[in-house]
Amino acid sequence: MGNIYNRLVEFLEICIANPELVITENGIKLFYGSDFPDDDIFSCLLKPCNLDSFTKDIIVKFCSDLKVKCFQLLNDFMPTGKYYAPNEEVLDICKSCPSNNISVERLMAKMDNCIVNAPTYNTNSMESVIMFKNNNTQEWLHNKTDVETTEITANARKQNNNFLSDIKCRKKKRFISSKS
Repeated sequence: MGNIYNRLVEFLEICIANPELVITENGIKLFYGSDFPDDDIFSCLLKPCNLDSFTKDIIVKFCSDLKVKCFQLLNDFMPTGKYYAPNEEVLDICKSCPSNNISVERLMAKMDNCIVNAPTYNTNSMESVIMFKNNNTQEWLHNKTDVETTEITANARKQNNNFLSDIKCRKKKRFISSKS
């Protein structure tokens, strides 16, 4: 995957340097290889046109921001990242990871179902209930002594208050940053 991410960043850098290539026929391709056959829509979109400086500025701004976002999201897969050239230990650890995201899709389906069934339900509470059921937490707690169960429950309740205040702070920061 690192090569794909590197090509994406390289593509964005080329688009920033020469924005005309983005919207001209036979300009630049994101991936190497054979082209799809041209259709009427493609031909219409890329027919010769008068490129003004405003269009170029928009392309440069868009590609610059997308490049920054790529570095933020894909930093671990870039040449300096920990997954760019993983060692044997990392590869061995990753073998236990599923090759698809079906479990995430199932969790999101459960979340959607909870939202439909109880629209006023707090999202954090929903997530907690789903994870409690999926992680078999109740069985794990059942195997603990009464003292351990009481201690774990008290600790979880105490941490929940900190967790909720952290979420409120993050939402507040996100709301403030989105307004500016």
